[in-house]
Amino acid sequence: CGLMGISGAWPTNCSIVSSKHGARHKPEAPSVGRCCPPGIYEQGGKAQLSHVSIYHWIARDKRAGGVLFQHLRHGKPYRRRHTKDTRGKIVGRRDITERPGIVEERGRIGDWVLDLVIGGQHKGALITLNERLSGLSLQRWIPSKEADKVAVGVIHLLSPLKAFVH
Repeated sequence: CGLMGISGAWPTNCSIVSSKHGARHKPEAPSVGRCCPPGIYEQGGKAQLSHVSIYHWIARDKRAGGVLFQHLRHGKPYRRRHTKDTRGKIVGRRDITERPGIVEERGRIGDWVLDLVIGGQHKGALITLNERLSGLSLQRWIPSKEADKVAVGVIHLLSPLKAFVH
């Protein structure tokens, strides 16, 4: 096996590690105890492996084209804290501060504010449209928050009022 450049008792230990990894154990499972400098220590007259040595062995096997790394269990993905949110961004989104001045003054009919209220367990959504000057409010329930379904719902709400939409 040649793990860590040491021979002797290693073939049996390597075969134990290989068989344990075939069963998808984490490297701490086949090892016993804490890490000791060359990666082994004696306990009860038997050579023991540390989990760190097993990780080194798996990494070396992966670099050599092996497949042992595929049998490691995966924990939850690590999420970095205190960083900017990296979820999806709306392409071409215009900020509310870029709104024309006449809309801010509420000087004309036809400037609408749209809101999407998501239902419980993300089942369905409610489209609300409010006209800024008159206060007219329109609502429509849609089965999901997918963009095409929202677009159809907004078109359905505003089509009778085509003349009053900017």
